[in-house]
Amino acid sequence: MMPSEEVYGTEELRQSPFVEKVMPDPTHPRSVAPWLGLVGKSTEDGYWRLYLTIQLESYIEFKEESVLAFDIIPADNSPLEVEAARVYLEPSSYKARTHALLGGRSSARPRSMGRSRPTWRCYCTTANWRRILR
Repeated sequence: MMPSEEVYGTEELRQSPFVEKVMPDPTHPRSVAPWLGLVGKSTEDGYWRLYLTIQLESYIEFKEESVLAFDIIPADNSPLEVEAARVYLEPSSYKARTHALLGGRSSARPRSMGRSRPTWRCYCTTANWRRILR
């Protein structure tokens, strides 16, 4: 056995499951917008909301089939201190809203929340997404 095999192993490089899910064809790259929040039902069929704060004042609304991937983030790893989700969407596939009944002013686009602490990964298909949300 060569010394490099002991240190580096013999596995071949392979594409990340996340990259495979959101960009399977590198000749057709697409942008991915990660959002962190609390999943909730929408008033429109086929749509979901992702509340961006624990006060539930701001949210994005998106079609169920526009979810590229998502992670469930346990409460002890969540910056919101409750179980949350990181949802990966195409940048043009959602609408941002501010809840007017709670004193919000407009539908100004909230900023995406970037990295949080380490999470459990769950790169799910749309079928799994539906099962988890119901």
